[in-house]
Amino acid sequence: MKIKYRVGVMPGPWTDKPDGVDLFWSFVDLCESTDIDSVWFSERLSSPQPVLEPMTTMAAVAARTLRLKFGPSVLIATFRSPVLLARELAMIDYLSN
Repeated sequence: MKIKYRVGVMPGPWTDKPDGVDLFWSFVDLCESTDIDSVWFSERLSSPQPVLEPMTTMAAVAARTLRLKFGPSVLIATFRSPVLLARELAMIDYLSN
């Protein structure tokens, strides 16, 4: 029997670095070119480190990747309109195929 493992990762807190955007895209490109299966984004309103907002980040990753799966590991739904949140997630899913 062959077992396939899936590996998901979360990006680090790079948004406060001068080259944070370049580091982020290097991270996404590295995940795309290796055996990493998915990238997860966390929405934290209170965190010792800055984190990327997951909805817009997932939309940007969707435009860049062909193979990676991605999603929110934490999404604070109570701070969002349920209908708008559902539409945004559905549109990211649709556009990323």
